[in-house]
Amino acid sequence: MISGWILSLLLLTGQVQQPASDIARLRELLADKKQPQLQAQAAYLILQQQTPLATETVKQYLRDPRNVEVFTAFAGAIKLRRDGRFSEELIDALSIDIPAVRQSAAEALGASVDGKGAFKLKQIAENTSLAESTRQQAMIALGKTGKKSAAETLLKLFTDPKESVRLGSRQALADLIGEDLGRDSVTWQLWFDERKNLSSDAWLEERLAQRNAKLTRLEGELDSSRNRNRTLYQQLYSRLGPTEKIPFFQGLLDHEDSAVRLLIAGWLAEALSEESYRKPAGEMLLSFSRDPVDEVRRQAVLGLGRWNDKACLDRLLLIIQSDQIVVRAAAARSLAMQAKGNDGAARMILVLPALQNALSDPALEVVVEAAEDLGSLGVPAAVPLLAGLLKHKAAAVRKTAAQALERIADISVLEELLVGLEDPDIGVRLGILGAVSRAVNQAKFIKEDDKLRLQSRMEIILLKDPDAGVRARSATLLGDFGNVIHLATLWKAAVTEGDPRIQEKSWQAFLEVLSKSKDLKLINEWNSIVRKEAPLRRVNFLVELLGKMQPATMNSKIELAPVRELLVQCGIENQKWLPAWSALRELPQALEPEEIEKRLSLLFQIAEIALKEQAAPDVLQMVDFARPLFVGRKKLQADFEELYRKANFIINSKT
Repeated sequence: MISGWILSLLLLTGQVQQPASDIARLRELLADKKQPQLQAQAAYLILQQQTPLATETVKQYLRDPRNVEVFTAFAGAIKLRRDGRFSEELIDALSIDIPAVRQSAAEALGASVDGKGAFKLKQIAENTSLAESTRQQAMIALGKTGKKSAAETLLKLFTDPKESVRLGSRQALADLIGEDLGRDSVTWQLWFDERKNLSSDAWLEERLAQRNAKLTRLEGELDSSRNRNRTLYQQLYSRLGPTEKIPFFQGLLDHEDSAVRLLIAGWLAEALSEESYRKPAGEMLLSFSRDPVDEVRRQAVLGLGRWNDKACLDRLLLIIQSDQIVVRAAAARSLAMQAKGNDGAARMILVLPALQNALSDPALEVVVEAAEDLGSLGVPAAVPLLAGLLKHKAAAVRKTAAQALERIADISVLEELLVGLEDPDIGVRLGILGAVSRAVNQAKFIKEDDKLRLQSRMEIILLKDPDAGVRARSATLLGDFGNVIHLATLWKAAVTEGDPRIQEKSWQAFLEVLSKSKDLKLINEWNSIVRKEAPLRRVNFLVELLGKMQPATMNSKIELAPVRELLVQCGIENQKWLPAWSALRELPQALEPEEIEKRLSLLFQIAEIALKEQAAPDVLQMVDFARPLFVGRKKLQADFEELYRKANFIINSKT
């Protein structure tokens, strides 16, 4: 046998059905005047049974209204269930000389009375021999029925000689139709005449439409009022001193407006950053984590991630198994935050299994959040878990897993990554390419077979993937770990008309592979190809190639002079004096006479081009650069001095 208090709790929460023998227990709850909520619940449960014993029990209480609390509890339950079995007892209660009883009986009748009961109410309202208070309650009940017949009765009473009756009928009519048309009975009669031929269904449809319009208006007004209320709270909070905040929070923990509680939960999360507020704010957030509104609970759970407390961690581990999806997702994020805080290594032992379990959650939101959190933790143990999610049926989960792997992937999941590159979702493929890049760059050693497979796959993607973004990213990866055999593919992708992203990334990858080759013969070969197939790009080709071949990015012993010489010659051919001049200055000092002659000849050509473009100051620098080499070269010296004179003339003419 279940103990009394446990049974009562189960009955009130609806977890068991009440046998007839439990009526006595519910009657005991009805007798507890100190707990009106329990009285109301007990009355509802008795009314719900609809057994002969339960029905007779209800009637007994309604016939003896001396216990006002119990009577109003049953009247409220009848109103809520719209139960028409007790109209006779409620009508009798209209004449009881207890205002609370009469009022609750009238409201219950208005919600539950049938046609026969409505006729009795009409008789009471029209009976001049009855007490005025009884007639008034009958009119109130008629006004709450919403019936057309009730409107006819109330219109008759609108012309009653007694002012109190006229006033009562007007109030009841206003309640029935949803608006007050004033004192003039003619106005009311005209309103009714327009509707007297409506069917019962049409009448009720009009009443429902009017009530819905009124409800919409009231809801709008209520929302405006709540918005103003929240604004006032925000203004008040901004003016609070440090010692006033915690009492302010405590006073609003049970606020009826969930939006205000949501504000408080956000402020409490911010307060956790202050040492003096941390404990009380954390405890209040724990309280909000049990709030009946999901959004408030979610906000509180997100805030708990900032509080490194054992009670908080225990609560989050429990919440991540709750019924509400948004709350479970928030708990996953907060658990990840807990694992990043102080003592994170110790907490990781508890957090990691919880997040791992969340990966199999039936709700996609939770799986996505858990996958993202595992990626943010950077834990190697999470790598195979996330790689397994690349086979998930939901694209959102696969995409999140791929993005998380971009931060923590290693070479151990290369096979899963290669399989994932066949995914139909563009975002997933992009994320996996990022994960491949990380895995390769972080690996200390890669098998030659794996490297060849990777290179082959990147080349295929560059050539055939339907998405330009994916192809562009594969080109970058091919530049990272490709070799000279891929130069032709990259060159073709760079110069073929198409998406600019593919062209640019392929061009950069092409330069990257060529610069890493450190093969000057190969560079010369490609210089010839560029000269022939894309002459306008030749200067940029040499400039960018030199930039990638600087000693900071390659072996400093590699001689770059031949490449610079190519750039000097190319700049002159293409009338691009600036890159040619920059490259010439970087050439090693010429020692042989023939080499000096050649160097001066090239410099003179560069200076002539610069002078044509009015770059006079640069021409002066070039001449100064050449002067130490003029010894024994009077013809060249005279030519340079003439350039110097012309440059000075240009400068002086501008001033």
